[in-house]
Amino acid sequence: MAFYGKQKKEHDFRRFQRDLKEDKFGELVLFCGEEEYLSSWACEMLIEKYINPVTKALDLDVINLELAQADDIITSCETAPMLSERKIVLLKHYNGEFASELADYAKDMPSTVLLVITCKEADKRLAEKASLYEFGPLYREELEGFISKRFKAAGKNVSRGIITTLINESGYLNKDIDYNLYNLQGDLKKIIALSGDEITLDDIRSGISDNLEHGVFTLLDAISGNRKDKAFDLLHQLLLSGTDRFKLLASVISQLELMLQAKEMSEGGLKIGEIKKALKAHEYRVQKALDFARSYSISDLKRILSVAYTTDTRIKSGLLEGQLALEMLIAEI
Repeated sequence: MAFYGKQKKEHDFRRFQRDLKEDKFGELVLFCGEEEYLSSWACEMLIEKYINPVTKALDLDVINLELAQADDIITSCETAPMLSERKIVLLKHYNGEFASELADYAKDMPSTVLLVITCKEADKRLAEKASLYEFGPLYREELEGFISKRFKAAGKNVSRGIITTLINESGYLNKDIDYNLYNLQGDLKKIIALSGDEITLDDIRSGISDNLEHGVFTLLDAISGNRKDKAFDLLHQLLLSGTDRFKLLASVISQLELMLQAKEMSEGGLKIGEIKKALKAHEYRVQKALDFARSYSISDLKRILSVAYTTDTRIKSGLLEGQLALEMLIAEI
């Protein structure tokens, strides 16, 4: 299980904000990384800064990469802006199309244009000639600011402790969970809609109830409390909401592995801070794992984990249908 622990000194979204203020862009700008939300936001900031709304239809060209050729992109870049400070030519979800041609052209692009490219991974030929920003997941400090800003804009009061709980239970900082800023934005909208003037713990948990990480925590909590009926209900809710069976089981296995490791270390005399460091896991998750593990011995956890591995094999080999296999796993824990 991996977490975002090692951080750069500065997230690239802050460097982008500074460069935007100081107008430090060349003709080619590259936004890459997992957080497409930040790439989209950065594109909007460039449009707002450089494009005159009156001539936006002429001075902003969003290229359809399924239809365009390299010459179409170059021709668009060569067209001068009408009333805008710079023309923006935007290539979204770029996958390396015409990389050689665009890299060669980047040497002689007119200063009146911004060729803006968003992609998962930067092509080296283009990256060498671009203002490059890698938008990975936000660090905790930036994430707290992202959440606080949106609650404040909605006129909601929220404590730092509630924001910390939201971050921990959302799973955003857990690399094993597919949860990004788009997911978080959606959950924040639900929380705001459900809440009064003050954001409460119940609002948070109601708003992120469909989140896989939170769902697995709740599921295992019900199982460890010997509330199998509730566990079956939670399983069916997760599956009915469209949760992928493989991802669900993978998350359950990941939590069980953490429970076993944390239990062994705790009984070996290690404190929670030492366990956190050894497992490279967030303290919140370690504490949750230890809370769950109290109901089981180490031999119990090994047996349960063995059953979970067998369940995974049965589903992937087609021996058992996914829902039935997961129900059998809950029954055997």
